[in-house]
Amino acid sequence: MNKRLLAIAIAAGLAVSSNVMAEGAEIYGIAHVSVDKMSYDDSAEADDWNVTSRNSRLGVKGSEDLGGGMKAVYKMEFSVDVSDAGTLGGRNQYVGVSAGMGTVLLGRHDSPTKMAQGKADVFNDTIADMANFGVDGDERFTNTITYFSPKMGGMQAIVQLKPGEGVACAGDVCDGIADGTSLSFTYEAGDLYVGFGMDSGDLIADQMRLAATYKIDTLQVGFLYNARSDDALAATDNAEDEVAMGLSAKFGMGDNAVKAQFFQLSDIDGTANDDATNITLGYDMNMSARTTVYALYSMYSPDVTPDDDVTAFSVGVSHSF
Repeated sequence: MNKRLLAIAIAAGLAVSSNVMAEGAEIYGIAHVSVDKMSYDDSAEADDWNVTSRNSRLGVKGSEDLGGGMKAVYKMEFSVDVSDAGTLGGRNQYVGVSAGMGTVLLGRHDSPTKMAQGKADVFNDTIADMANFGVDGDERFTNTITYFSPKMGGMQAIVQLKPGEGVACAGDVCDGIADGTSLSFTYEAGDLYVGFGMDSGDLIADQMRLAATYKIDTLQVGFLYNARSDDALAATDNAEDEVAMGLSAKFGMGDNAVKAQFFQLSDIDGTANDDATNITLGYDMNMSARTTVYALYSMYSPDVTPDDDVTAFSVGVSHSF
C-alpha cells in the first residue's frame, strides 16, 4: 500500500462515528504550517521561500478502566505533512497500564531527556526550534519501556529503557534490556519548573540536559543547558562534546506575546572550535484557545565561518483540535 492510500485508510478509520469507537477514545491533532524566507550569506546557497508543515500531527488516544485503580492506556499518533503530499510518519505510539504506583508504556515514545526541557524553548515546533539550529538530543526512541512515576510534591521521575534487540553497537552486540537508558527528574511548583535529563548506553548518545522556567506575572524566563557526546556511537573515542546553552523570554500582552531567545553552541557536530550563536525574536497572536498566528525572525551565525550566516523570516498558523 503506498503512502497516499495509507493516509486515506487512516483518515477513514479515524472518521468512524463516536458511538462505535472504544470507550474513552479521543481524536486529536495539530495543523501547523509556516511560510519561510531563508537567506544565506554564503554565495553558494541561493535564497529561497518555503511552505513547510511544522510537526503537524493526527492521533487517537484513550483509556479503559480495568478496576482496582488500574486502567489501560494507549496512543497512536502520526506526523502529517499537510503542506505537501500528506506523508505520514511515526510519533508517540504505545500501549500501557496505569495505576497508583505509576504508568508503564510499551512502544515508541519521546525520551525523558527530551521532555525535561519543558517550555524553555519558546520557539518549539517552528523554524527557530532549537533542534533546527544545532541543538541535538530531541530523541524519540523506538521499542522502549517507559515508566512515569506518580507526581509527589511537584516531583516526578521518568525512566526509559531501550533494549538492543541483537543489533551491533560499540564493537559488540547489544542484546540487553537496557542497552540505552534515558531518565529525567522534574520539579514543578507554582510558576517554577526545573527539569534534568540524562541519556546513556552503548545504543544511544550520552547526553545531559538541564532546563528551568520561571513566570513572573506575564513574563516567563527560561534557561537550558545541553551537553551531548556521540563517543559511544562513533568509530573513535575523541569526538568533541557538543554543548548548547540558551536563554529565553516570553512576555504576555493580553492574548498575544512577544518572545526572544538566544543560544550559544560549541563544538557543533562534534567538531572542535566549531561554535555558533542563534538569536530569535517573535510575536504570537493567539486568535483563540486553539489557533495561533505568529511571525519570527531568526539569525544563525557560525564563529568559524562568519560569512555563512543564515537568517530566516517565518509566518505561521497553528490550530489544534
